[in-house]
Amino acid sequence: MARPRKSAAGERSTRSTSRKSKAAAVEIVEEESGMSMPEAVIIVTTLVLLAAFVMLDKARGSYGEGMFFKDSAATSSNN
Repeated sequence: MARPRKSAAGERSTRSTSRKSKAAAVEIVEEESGMSMPEAVIIVTTLVLLAAFVMLDKARGSYGEGMFFKDSAATSSNN
């Protein structure tokens, strides 16, 4: 019958090394305060989309079709 091979570390048992590795694996990590990159991208994208919507509505207002600036075409042409 074949004998198990000895490890390079010698006669250490795997039981003692597994205890040490479990204790060494625990680390305390503090959370960073502030905004993370994905949160900043979401906020900037939302602001850009809102600004684009308002600018497009302003452009359509000159044709009397805008939602917010519909009346601005009638008042500017009367002056």
